[in-house]
Amino acid sequence: MVARPARPDPGQLPDGDFLDLDFSDGDPRLPLVVVLHGLEGSARSTYALEMYRVLAAREIQAVGLNFRSCSGDLNRTPRLYHSGETGDLAHVLGMLRERFPGRRMGAVGFSLGGNVLLKYLGEAAGAAGAAAAVAISVPFDLAAGAVYLERGFARAYRRYLVRKLQRKTRAAVAANPMLRAAFTQAGGHVGFVAGPPWAPVFWAERRAAGFLAEQLHGET
Repeated sequence: MVARPARPDPGQLPDGDFLDLDFSDGDPRLPLVVVLHGLEGSARSTYALEMYRVLAAREIQAVGLNFRSCSGDLNRTPRLYHSGETGDLAHVLGMLRERFPGRRMGAVGFSLGGNVLLKYLGEAAGAAGAAAAVAISVPFDLAAGAVYLERGFARAYRRYLVRKLQRKTRAAVAANPMLRAAFTQAGGHVGFVAGPPWAPVFWAERRAAGFLAEQLHGET
């Protein structure tokens, strides 16, 4: 029988944001393993569900940690997750130790989640709060990984990840009345040039100046 996550358990963070934790079914006296997903995954990604299943077969309960913005709802603060952010994991492990004193705990991280886990273990040293940990397919050389994603079939995976990140960015912007974003179909880093070579039009500079004039002088 596949162990599926129970109803998400919202965790309040010190900065006013939240994390959703998905607990699999299991006896609360069993050991507990925190599962960390990869980039733009979630605690309900296929590999996470399989992890819950095989842990349950060994009489271990699992709790999936959804990184900020990955449980279906955007987070409240400007801070997101990344491969080196370990504060949220530290908070969750501390909270679990308080909620389940005396319970044996471990952790497993996939891809980016493995990066987070290994970095946390190095920072926490003996006070890690996990008796054992596993990291799977860790992109420990992020620069080399980015280069590889530009080659062959890996480009399809890169496009998939970029589209998910783009959708999330458009949703953070739409929800913030203090932002006025412009997403272009063409152009490059700092290079938004139109017109013929002998009479170039520098679009980004004109757009920026127009916005600043509108805000500072009331011009349109």
